[in-house]
Amino acid sequence: MYIKAKDLSVIPNLDKEQEEWLREVAKVIVGSNIMFSFLERHAEDEPVLSFDEKRSLWRTGRYIGEILYKGKTLTIEPRFGMVTIRHWLSRIFGVKLFDSTGKYQEGRLWIWELIAKLWSNKLMIASKHGLPYTRRNQIYLGQSIRGRLLVPQTAMESKRGSKQLISMTREKQLDETICNILLLAYDRINQALHVDVTKTWWTTGRTRELIMQIKNQFSYNERSVYALLRKPIRYTPINESYRSLVNLSLPIINQQALQSTVVGEEKVIGTLIDMAELWELYLYHLLDDGLTDLDVKHIGRSDEENDYLLKSRSGQFHGRLKPDILLNKQKNTIGIVDAKYKNTESRPDRPKGIVREDLYQMTAYLSAYHLPNERTDAFLVYPILKGNQTALSEMENESPWKYQNIKNKNLHFLRLEVDPDIVRDDSFNTLEQSFLSKVRRGLG
Repeated sequence: MYIKAKDLSVIPNLDKEQEEWLREVAKVIVGSNIMFSFLERHAEDEPVLSFDEKRSLWRTGRYIGEILYKGKTLTIEPRFGMVTIRHWLSRIFGVKLFDSTGKYQEGRLWIWELIAKLWSNKLMIASKHGLPYTRRNQIYLGQSIRGRLLVPQTAMESKRGSKQLISMTREKQLDETICNILLLAYDRINQALHVDVTKTWWTTGRTRELIMQIKNQFSYNERSVYALLRKPIRYTPINESYRSLVNLSLPIINQQALQSTVVGEEKVIGTLIDMAELWELYLYHLLDDGLTDLDVKHIGRSDEENDYLLKSRSGQFHGRLKPDILLNKQKNTIGIVDAKYKNTESRPDRPKGIVREDLYQMTAYLSAYHLPNERTDAFLVYPILKGNQTALSEMENESPWKYQNIKNKNLHFLRLEVDPDIVRDDSFNTLEQSFLSKVRRGLG
């Protein structure tokens, strides 16, 4: 049995057997480790599947990917299309992604084809100037000097009656930690794709050549790699280009969903990507690339920077606030952006397509991230298919919305239109340019 759906959508044309299977899947995936995250901190979990009691319909959540359970498969594709997802990932990671030549096969997780292509491209970029080398001190003991003579150590040897000289050189070596991380991530991808490591169709000849060069010098076991991961990676100007690739490799290594036992002997196998997370990252990179005169900070999933809603008499803080993106100018916050990957259709509980809690959330952010008597603008940003008219259109046309009892604080509702037919990855498309112009106008 094979069920196909799109994220944040109704699953159509289900028979009784399929509904029973979905009901069971909805239970067993709760708490299972099948989420692939590009961020260190996850957003709050939402149900992958839910049942609408009023309409007797099954709906998908905000995740895309595949779930295999008891010989049956659920595929959740992005509602904006794969071209759009590749474009978002291209913006996030600075690489061009094209259609994979691989075909869907039973047991192969299509989402991993995307991850594999992304990883391969990142390796090509990182290795532009060579493999991840580092320089390490090498101590020599002998009759001749190699490199720099270590005078105090040599003097100690002389006192012991030894005529040996102690010297040190700085030798160029492959970084063991980075190389082992890359090898394990490479094997994890092959495992996920059910690919023989000698026949990796998803890589280029250059990628396989680089991997073989590393394998000729390192032979890892998983325990040794995880031991290395407990130590911080020290990047140098020589291997700095590998930082982004390592950051992508780590969630690949930690992805346990390839065989995640959930209930007894029954196993749910799958990989899901949180589209809310992807949307947030794409929006941050779009703003960072497009608003070059501002300091654009992504703080929504980090612990580095935050503010609080409340402060007690004794100086304690409570109610930590984590807006997704801050727009700063001369160290002052002039804009707050929150990425909302949600449907904006009008419903009885939200006639304008806006969830009330989002309004409260932005009000709390404005109360913390602002300068007294200075203007601060907040933006709720939603993706929407090009040409679609929803209740959000009216909210955007009436922006900025001013708070009745708070001066100089404005709230904007913005749509970023998505066109699945636009495939350019190397610059801003017309819809992105239009959005960036709206943000600039909103900031005044």
